[in-house]
Amino acid sequence: MQGTETLLDFLRANRDAGRSTHIWATKYTKAGNVKADRVTLALDHWKKHQAEFPELKQPGDYVAKAHSYRKLTDPGSPPPGYRVFDRKLPNGTDVGWMVYETKSNTLITYNAEGLPVTMYRPSKYDPATNPNGYKEATLEDHLQKNAGGAERH
Repeated sequence: MQGTETLLDFLRANRDAGRSTHIWATKYTKAGNVKADRVTLALDHWKKHQAEFPELKQPGDYVAKAHSYRKLTDPGSPPPGYRVFDRKLPNGTDVGWMVYETKSNTLITYNAEGLPVTMYRPSKYDPATNPNGYKEATLEDHLQKNAGGAERH
């Protein structure tokens, strides 16, 4: 599989640094069953968003890039050019973070374990050319809807 060595190198580096060796967040069905294994979910996201990241050549690059933004969710204000949202359920339960890099128009969400849920470059919905685009009126509306929590300043 293309990208396997890059992905294995990434997982080994995480293990050696004492971080999670999972590559992607788990997704569940409505019945509470695991929808697919983490590697399959990461590959599915790569296939769905690959065209948005022409600078990335293989699935391992995509996973590594998604993980590289994780450090921005550490406590404190984000650096210039980044927006970080602490995501919460309506009852106040922490469910993770969302990071948006303005320069590259890259949006990444993480679960409460700090594992990527998705990474993409948001663009407006168009039924003919962009069926996966956001349907909110503006990018800001899209960010606020998906943030589900307070933005850090």
